Amino acid sequence: MADASNRLADASNPATQGDVLQIYCTGLGAVSNPPKSGYPASTAALSQTLGTVSVKIGGIDAPVLFSGLAPGTVGEYQVNVQVPGGVAAGSAVPVTISIGGAASNTATIALR
Repeated sequence: MADASNRLADASNPATQGDVLQIYCTGLGAVSNPPKSGYPASTAALSQTLGTVSVKIGGIDAPVLFSGLAPGTVGEYQVNVQVPGGVAAGSAVPVTISIGGAASNTATIALR
């Protein structure tokens, strides 16, 4: 997970409540405006997920600002999420993504 400056949210650069993070992943399913197979997602017209993506940070629902194919990449999704208030600080705060009843493996971020 990266911050607005594309720096990893780790112990040397912990995120804070209110920060917007970019999560890069795979497997979020169908999108609007799909590119041709093997071609990068458009940078002009976003390809948003058709299913609703939810994210939990530290067990708290986080506002999802965008979920879809990462512009200019092939087969990579991007989820932009805001770190919610009330999440306890720590060096390994759990983060999960869910769509269509399926949850991701748990990743962690550093949060101050």
